[in-house]
Amino acid sequence: MTNAAIEKILGSILLLIGLAIIGSSIYLGINIFIKVQDPPEIFKPVAVETAPAEPPSKNSSAPMPKNLNEINPDELQKMVSDNLISPEIIKAIIPPEMFNYTSRMMNLTVFSIFLWVLITAGAKIASLGVALIKSNSDIKF
Repeated sequence: MTNAAIEKILGSILLLIGLAIIGSSIYLGINIFIKVQDPPEIFKPVAVETAPAEPPSKNSSAPMPKNLNEINPDELQKMVSDNLISPEIIKAIIPPEMFNYTSRMMNLTVFSIFLWVLITAGAKIASLGVALIKSNSDIKF
């Protein structure tokens, strides 16, 4: 066989390999996005207790002032940290399902980036195959 025939055969093989990588990546992506299978679990969901949140305890010894100018800044910071930034309030504001949703979205994002890398690599391999198939190719073995 001549050198040109070997280049055409090798180019055809590279073209088929590149198209197979692209096709399998698209097939895998479609299966995951229509929920036939789950994406690889890179980020695990956070285990959150679903106990009902209790309202924060009221401090009956310090009544709320009518004017905000009467509040000492240190007392204001203590009131905010005691009443607003407690885990019970955060659990009441953010539902536990949101934590599972976040990890699923992160898994889908990472998987989408991986598919994009595979499709780009398959396109480069296929373009090398096309360059070898052309008779006036600059790629020589």
